Amino acid sequence: MVRFATRHAVAAIVVTAGIVGFTGAGYLVLLLSSILSSGDTGGPFALPFFIIFALLGSLASVLFVLLPSTAVTEWICRKRRYHPIAQIPVSVIFMVSVVAGLSVLIAMKRGVSMSDVLPVDAIVCGVLLIPHCAYWWSIQSTERLVSIGARYAQRFRRSDDHIDQRSADTLDLLRN
Repeated sequence: MVRFATRHAVAAIVVTAGIVGFTGAGYLVLLLSSILSSGDTGGPFALPFFIIFALLGSLASVLFVLLPSTAVTEWICRKRRYHPIAQIPVSVIFMVSVVAGLSVLIAMKRGVSMSDVLPVDAIVCGVLLIPHCAYWWSIQSTERLVSIGARYAQRFRRSDDHIDQRSADTLDLLRN
């Protein structure tokens, strides 16, 4: 459970930081273009509102779309012993189904037809593909880095035990 939480927390941080970073970079590009074209810069609150909007949007996408779709995918693929690469298309299918399910709920609540929601659904799925890939790769990388770190920590402990044994042998020799 701790490994699951660690992997998904790292992935959420990576996706959120990436979205906020790209939003900040996009704002700077817009700011430079407006300065160069002598246009309106958007006022002093434009960047903070962009950043807050990006932060809230990325957290919502992580909590309501990316986390559920990748968690279900991990569970299914581990049960069926699929290779991690097979998780990519499976998780994309789950992401599309989660977005479709959420859009059905929103359409029912607002009383809108599904034909009105479908284009927005396709755009949201397209926009979420890059964060979804970043989320998935972050999960896989974190898993690998944690296992490599655990292996090195084990080796380090063994070498410390070995050094401690040598130190004890040396002390025994010095005492005699």
